Amino acid sequence: MTLHNSLLRKKTNYEPIYHLAKQVLLVDSKPMSSRTVADAVIDLNHIYMGCLSNIYEIEQSIEANEPDLLFINAKLEGKLDGFQVAKIIKLEYDIPFYFLCNDNDCEAKKWMSELNPDGFIYLNHFTEPIKKQIERVLI
Repeated sequence: MTLHNSLLRKKTNYEPIYHLAKQVLLVDSKPMSSRTVADAVIDLNHIYMGCLSNIYEIEQSIEANEPDLLFINAKLEGKLDGFQVAKIIKLEYDIPFYFLCNDNDCEAKKWMSELNPDGFIYLNHFTEPIKKQIERVLI
């Protein structure tokens, strides 16, 4: 038996990479920021579940697919804003969530902090690109 064949027959405890990938659901109504976040998640070899802005669809997706984390745009447009959606997620589900926001919006950040998110992704952060911020979250 060659070394190559013995290695093939050796039982390993490694899982395929897709078992390590996190499923990420994006809650956003802005095409530009959602595309940027989606590209970063995909480039980092994680599973991008899609972008939703309707609370009914968000809840259906959470119940059907059980994402590992959510990115919620604080400036979500629609019947519910990002704060209201985050509040529902916090009360009804045990899923980590991160707010997408501008780093110069101090008043909004104060309100977001009261919901105790797992963190913030700054869309206009000049010293650290969005992809780098998301990479830290997904590690």
